[in-house]
Amino acid sequence: MKGISKSDHNIVRRIEASQELIKDYNSELYLKNSLRQAEKGWRLKYTERNGIVSIAGNADSDISTYSTQDMSEMNGSDILYIPGELNGNTVKNILPYAFAENPAVKIIVIGEGIEEIGEGAFADCPNLEHILLPSSLKTIKAGAFAKCEKIEGVELPENTESIDDRAFDNNDHLTIFAETNSAAADYAQNMQYELVGIESEIENIEISRYPDKVEFSSDEEIDLSGMELHVTYMNGEEETVSEDWIVLDTLLKEGSTEVQIQYKDKRFSVPISLEVKEYEYSIEYVDIDGNTLAEGKTGTALFGTEIVETPIDIEGYTALNETYSFIVGSKDHIFNIIYQENGKINLEEGGSIDSISPQKETGAEITPDIVVKYNHQVLIKDEDYMTVYMDNVNAGNATVLVIGLNK
Repeated sequence: MKGISKSDHNIVRRIEASQELIKDYNSELYLKNSLRQAEKGWRLKYTERNGIVSIAGNADSDISTYSTQDMSEMNGSDILYIPGELNGNTVKNILPYAFAENPAVKIIVIGEGIEEIGEGAFADCPNLEHILLPSSLKTIKAGAFAKCEKIEGVELPENTESIDDRAFDNNDHLTIFAETNSAAADYAQNMQYELVGIESEIENIEISRYPDKVEFSSDEEIDLSGMELHVTYMNGEEETVSEDWIVLDTLLKEGSTEVQIQYKDKRFSVPISLEVKEYEYSIEYVDIDGNTLAEGKTGTALFGTEIVETPIDIEGYTALNETYSFIVGSKDHIFNIIYQENGKINLEEGGSIDSISPQKETGAEITPDIVVKYNHQVLIKDEDYMTVYMDNVNAGNATVLVIGLNK
């Protein structure tokens, strides 16, 4: 069984989780645009009793015994959306053979709240490729998606309790995405379909055993050896974890009483005691190649203190920034104020950087490629300019410093 991580239960995340199989429909924007641009819509026919609605199919035939609902604004010629509510009433099920033998439908989106798909409801739909099922779905009857051979993969919700052995008849190449230890996963294995296990979301993390050491000085790395975590998942599963977390904040300021940890997609705090020490630091004035231009200065400050410096005047050179700020840390005590020789390219006056898309935190340094231009001409990295990345490990705003070279 393959493994795949899931951080959200909504439709868009489910499409993304199975994007190798649903790669043409893996964004909410695409889906919405497809619905808006539909050439023709669907009219659903349904029955209603005591506030409970049952979907009976598409109103393209005899509808004398049914109510109808025009869904043309939400449904396209090849996209069928079945809502979980109609006219204020709850839709609970899709009746047997409601949309069977329908060559028009290519994508089916079933709304939250629907609990049952009836026998043969979408059987023999020759062009049906993608199904998005709600977490409320409990039952899939016999032949519900039989002879729908273009379906390559489907995610079955963890709450689905009953799936008939013949629900996907005549589809031997089907891949099923399902949460491990769920009825859907058992069904896939019993029917010998390929199964991709989806790990349940973390609901809660508690410290079941504290680290061997909880008192640190500011010149030590935070070592949480010996700590054990009790992890509870949304599906009720539990586990004890003694490794594989990431320490997010190792540069702590005076008064800190906790350190931020991440395990999988969940963050939590571990209480600690921190003794803050005073450190010597030095400021050096250098060019872009690291050559010293003037005598530096030294000072002392508490760990975590922010130092703000204004560049001194150096003949023939201009500082790249009007002010510089540094955080005194346990490892980094030498801070550089960088200058560029006058007469070279001034990127501040003619340079530009294309926008950088949001990046995902990994616990390591994030160094995305950038596009630098001078007077609309694309420059070459390490030939025309160099880059320095700052504050690019933890979540928040990072900085990339672009320094012109040679010209």
